[in-house]
Amino acid sequence: MSRGGLIRRYPVLAIRDFRLLLGDRLIAPASVGFSLVGVSFAVLRATNSPVDLSYVLAAQIAPSLVFALIGGVAADRFPPQRVIVTANLLMAFGEGTFGVLALASHHPPLWAMIGLEMVTGTGVALFYPASQALLPRIVPASMLQEASAISRLAMNTGQ
Repeated sequence: MSRGGLIRRYPVLAIRDFRLLLGDRLIAPASVGFSLVGVSFAVLRATNSPVDLSYVLAAQIAPSLVFALIGGVAADRFPPQRVIVTANLLMAFGEGTFGVLALASHHPPLWAMIGLEMVTGTGVALFYPASQALLPRIVPASMLQEASAISRLAMNTGQ
């Protein structure tokens, strides 16, 4: 289907800000999902311990549970666009530094890997509520249901 056909079928795609949010809601979850595979191999190579791997993966998941409420408050108190940018920067810093650490050192310290995954998890916790809060601000109420469905499809595809 051509771009014009997509816009005729889904008019919400004509909104530029929605397309940008849609792209971010596809890329951010995909990047975190792909990074989990790399993180798993890096931790197992460095420590050869499934227990250490569980600590590192839990370090990413725990902030998502703890900071989800804080992410919602941040999305209400600050412009959601800024919260999303901050969240993306946290995720990029956490995973990027983890990658450099894993490549530069064959045996990175466990505490460093856990700390970097906590940074990534904090970014994830801030990202989701902010992206949900932004959607009704950029899409007219008459298109909100369609926009929400397409947006959720993009996030699930990314994950």
